[in-house]
This record gives sequence, C-alpha cells and structure tokens, in this order.
Amino acid sequence: MPEMDGLTAASLIRSEARFDDLPILAMTAHAMSSDREKSMAAGMNDHITKPIDPDLLTQTLAYWLGDKPRQQCPEDESEMMAEPAVDSQGVPDELPPFDIPLALVLTNGKRTLLRRLILSFHERYNQAAATLRTLNEQQRYEDAERLAHTIKGVAATLGAEALRGAADAIELAYHGGNAEKAAMLFDPFEQELQIALAAAASLAAAPSDALPVNAQAHRKLTGGERSTIAAQLSTLRADIANNSLKARKSFVPVNEALRYCGFDAELEALESALEQLAFPTALECVDRLSVGLVGKE
Repeated sequence: MPEMDGLTAASLIRSEARFDDLPILAMTAHAMSSDREKSMAAGMNDHITKPIDPDLLTQTLAYWLGDKPRQQCPEDESEMMAEPAVDSQGVPDELPPFDIPLALVLTNGKRTLLRRLILSFHERYNQAAATLRTLNEQQRYEDAERLAHTIKGVAATLGAEALRGAADAIELAYHGGNAEKAAMLFDPFEQELQIALAAAASLAAAPSDALPVNAQAHRKLTGGERSTIAAQLSTLRADIANNSLKARKSFVPVNEALRYCGFDAELEALESALEQLAFPTALECVDRLSVGLVGKE
C-alpha cells in the first residue's frame, strides 16, 4: 500500500509455484463476509480483522505455523518485543470516549503503550476534520477515503466507538462513489473527533506530564556523552535500516541520554514512528538527531 494492495500482492505470490505452501494472512479493518471471500479468492489462507485481538492473533498464527520450526533471533524475542521503559506513566481507568478496558485488551494490557497511542492520535489527527474537507474540495476522494479508513482503525484500537462509526460512515460513502453524502457526514464526524481530541489533550496536560524541576532548562552534554550517544545512534540507525524490531530496544538508551537536552520533539517523533513501525520516517528522525547532536557541540 498504496502502490499495491494486499489482494494483488497475494495473487502475485500465489502465481509462483514455489510459494504454494506459504501461509498468507489478511489483516484488515474490513470485517464483512464478502471481504473475507475476496481474501480467500486472492489465495490467502485466513482473514484477521481490526481491531486486533492479541489472543486470537496468536492462536491464528500458531495454527498456520503448525509444527514448522521458527527462526530464532540472536536476542531473546520477548526482550525485543518488550515495551521500552521510556514512560512510567499510564492511562486512567476511565477516559471517555475511549474505552480504556477494551483498549488495554487490544494493547496486551500495556498502559504506557496505550498512553503513547492516545497522545500520538492527538498529535497526528488534530487537523483531520479540516484535512478531510480540503481533500473533498480538491476532489481527492481516494485520499479522503484513505484518511477516514485510517482514523476508523485507530479509533477502533483505542475503543472510541462513536468516532469509529463516524469515520466508517464517511469511508463507506466514498467507497460507494458518493462524495456528496460523505461531505454531509463531516459535521458529526468532527463532533466525535473533537470529543476524542479533548480527552487526549487532557491526558497530555496531566500534571504527571510536567517536566522535572531540574529539567526545565536544557542540559548540556559532555564530550564523552556525545561520543557514547553517537555510537548508540549508529546502532539504532542500523536496526531501523534493517527494519528490525530491535530498534525499539536500541531507542531506549538514546531516549534516556538525550531527554531534556533540546531534542525532545525529535525524540517524540522517533518514538511515535517506531511504535507504528514506520521505519522510513524513523530513519529520517535518527538522521535529524545525528545532525542536531553535532550542531549542539
């Protein structure tokens, strides 16, 4: 995506006999029976819908992996997949319109991860309503449909059911070729979006997010610290370039070393990119950090 969708990719893979026994699973926000049939027709073996149920995903993967040996990573897999200990804060038990208990199930009970997802939602989609209107005015209907689809998936993961439904209605209207109907749904969508954004903003503005007193001023790095951080950034960059999940672990010492040194915005952008496995974006963030580290000398 967006150059090739999963159905086309699956069909091309199945066109080669050497991949006959390769399991292919669809992971999609489309949950209708007809969507599952399309996946099967394209040569996929199974169909997993979003928001992802971690237990069901694990069971499905285990089923299709069967007794085949799994390749072991050089480092302990549980350590690689562990949530980086970069934020000791979590989320409250209630934060309407987000269904926190449901969202915690979908994030394997990781409160710090859920917190980052909610804050990232606010950062990425606070202008989504205006963007939708602009895309519609420019008749960029496919882009508008894609944005609505993305927000629908994010809202589902965060348990924001009303927002998910509003975004889904817009996506369906565009998918049916009815841009006029989609535009009529902007107001209720924006209303639900603003409610969710306000809740996310309250989380970001919580007293626990305030900087420590001794961190209000940017801390200066020593020459030795710069050398160590440069090496850590090099390791992190290599992991990201290899699309490795180890990048999340490699990020931890970099984040701890550069916090409150004037790089907080870059670190937050990098953390968000790694959380979403957006490796090209993460690579750009690391390069900006590297350049900034030299510039701070």
